[in-house]
Amino acid sequence: MDALKAITDSQPPATDSLSWLVIVEVNLSSDLLPAFNEILLKDPELTSQVGWDLIPLLLPFKGNQDCLRTIGRYGNPRECVINVCEQLRGLKFENDGDDDEEEGEGTEHSEPKSSPGIAEEGQELESDGQGSLDVSKMHITEPIQESEETNVPTETDKLISLIRLLAALHPRIQTKHPSRFLSTSLSALLSTYSDAVRFVASQEITLEIIRLIKTISGVKRPHLPQRYSSQLQLATKNEHVAGDPEATDEPPAPEEQALATRLLTSFVTHVLEDFIDAMPEPGISWSTRFHEIFNPTKVVSGTSIIKRFTSEEPLRERDAISGQLVALARDLILDDDELLKTLTQPVVQIERTDDGPPSSPSDIPLSEAGSLFLLACRIASSTLFGSSTTIPPLFIFPDHAAICFKFIGQAEAGGSNSIGSEPAGVIDAILAIGLHLVNTGKFGDPVYEGEEKFNQYLQDLVRLAFIRDTLEHCPFENLRGSAVEWFKTETLSPTTTPDTTDDPSIFTTPVALDLLAPFLYPNLSEYGIPLTDEALSNQWINFKANFSFYVAALNLLYLLLRSVSLRDSLDVLKAIKAHSIQKDHIDMLGRASALFKEGLKGPLGKVEGEHGVNQATFDLYVLDDALERVRSAGMV
Repeated sequence: MDALKAITDSQPPATDSLSWLVIVEVNLSSDLLPAFNEILLKDPELTSQVGWDLIPLLLPFKGNQDCLRTIGRYGNPRECVINVCEQLRGLKFENDGDDDEEEGEGTEHSEPKSSPGIAEEGQELESDGQGSLDVSKMHITEPIQESEETNVPTETDKLISLIRLLAALHPRIQTKHPSRFLSTSLSALLSTYSDAVRFVASQEITLEIIRLIKTISGVKRPHLPQRYSSQLQLATKNEHVAGDPEATDEPPAPEEQALATRLLTSFVTHVLEDFIDAMPEPGISWSTRFHEIFNPTKVVSGTSIIKRFTSEEPLRERDAISGQLVALARDLILDDDELLKTLTQPVVQIERTDDGPPSSPSDIPLSEAGSLFLLACRIASSTLFGSSTTIPPLFIFPDHAAICFKFIGQAEAGGSNSIGSEPAGVIDAILAIGLHLVNTGKFGDPVYEGEEKFNQYLQDLVRLAFIRDTLEHCPFENLRGSAVEWFKTETLSPTTTPDTTDDPSIFTTPVALDLLAPFLYPNLSEYGIPLTDEALSNQWINFKANFSFYVAALNLLYLLLRSVSLRDSLDVLKAIKAHSIQKDHIDMLGRASALFKEGLKGPLGKVEGEHGVNQATFDLYVLDDALERVRSAGMV
């Protein structure tokens, strides 16, 4: 026990606190933690002085729960919160024990005994909403699970300990601007949580975050059960808890409650986004379950996803935890108007004059994807479980159409070329919301800006879709060449009409060219590699089959480049750059022309014969001329 004696004998005032911390760091071990906790309990003043320095020393040890709990009761809450945030940022989750293997296989930690669905969870919480412990006395409670292989806490265990420590510390902070500490804590926690759920099973971490939000916000809802046994319990009302040693008599500023509520609300939406995005197959499966509800005769026997979510505990827990997050958002007064505004209106970039904490609730945005999931969860609660959860007034037109426009094929993610690459949870939520609205007859009125305008919009979409389908799938090059002419006609017609409108045809916007560019000017990099005689012959056959299409598309590009109005309105230069048209199409056609000219002097000439060589030489001359005209436009 020489190590314990060294710690005890050097305890202040025998030495100064800094020297004592060095001695503790050198001598502390898991076996000494119970005795070390007694030292902290008997000297609350010392714990207040050095508690924040002890957090990183204790975190790596097995059995550190009682010591951390004591620091949560007596440590300086402001200093400790700062150190907890530092420890959160230092956690690394690239490979944390076996959790990532479980997540990869779609199986998570042992699930809590929870209700099978969102509605049942919500009903249970509402009925038991008044019986909760005094939130001012809530502290670090349960012990962390130790890694059986290393006998030390995993990164997941450390994260859970730090979350519980935050739950103990924040209620003790008494300052004019407590939201500043809350903003710092939530920012650090969200960053670490977002990283953690990519590598480890997220259920237990998310449950701890839910408990943290309830503690800070004062929400009177019972917690879901723990997964594993615990020695650390909520502090009893008779247990002494130190106040804030730096507290002043000045009450919190009037706007603090609104700021804290908005911070927590935003945090809930971001946690919900990360939680659902990180789910392994089958995800949350809202749309599949909605489809089974609305089309029960089309469910193949033995494949019901609804039965899986009812019978399989890991899937039951996904609904239960999602339901808790939805309930928290409701308790934090996230109203329907705010939710729909986030989902349907363009993002407003918030200009901040500094990097400090937000000074107004309007400075704190909600997660867009998290808000989408929140809406889908509310609908699922009603549709799947028959709860009385309120659903915002929503229709296919204009609401769902606006949601689709905002989340599908976003310009910053690659425009129309990104369609289908959105996160699976986003696609699932949009489909589920659409299924609900269609099957409940909530179509709305699509002709909200004039029937003629809407019909014209639909006709433009149909024509554009037909042109794209022809370019992409039609095997006949003459028809593909015709599709080029169709696009040119549609593009030119509106611009030659004197009576232009405020809402031009889709063919006079960058959308049409951006959508068609990959099929008008496909990647021809196969012409850039050396070829055997046989491969050269095959490439020549393919080239001849597409020759007229290539020339028609080049002539179109020349027109678009030479016309200043078309070049600007269609944003031609941006499309050329975005789709690598010069490198992957124009330059490759130039290389193909040179390659085939050389081939016509050798193996290709023998196959084509004299007449064929003359025709091929003329065709290549026409191609070279078209390429030169495009290059001479000075824009490529």
